[in-house]
Amino acid sequence: MKYITLVVIDANNKFWPISHSFVFAEDHNMYEFACNATLEMTPGRSRESVKLGYGDMFFEPERVKEWFPNILMMIDAYHLIYAKKGQSILAKEFGPVTWNFLKQHFVNALEAETKEEFDIKQ
Repeated sequence: MKYITLVVIDANNKFWPISHSFVFAEDHNMYEFACNATLEMTPGRSRESVKLGYGDMFFEPERVKEWFPNILMMIDAYHLIYAKKGQSILAKEFGPVTWNFLKQHFVNALEAETKEEFDIKQ
């Protein structure tokens, strides 16, 4: 089971959770449903008014832009790469042996400051 919450920032720069959802699989249709349901419950907001998004690797920025066309998507690198005890999303996806081989390449790419540093060297 996965958890998703949508949060807004008010005029005083305070954060307010507006929608909490549990989904039972990492599935784009489930996330899309949660986003659409939230928009239906907030008639004063349009999908175009959503400006900032934050999530893990599963939220592909191009896909999220289909739901929220003006969003700037930020990736949660901690849960993507750095979570302890092999609990990062990529560690679970690749498995421990493959992840131990690939991890440093992903860390280097995330921390890169130039395209050359980002590109994986073979």
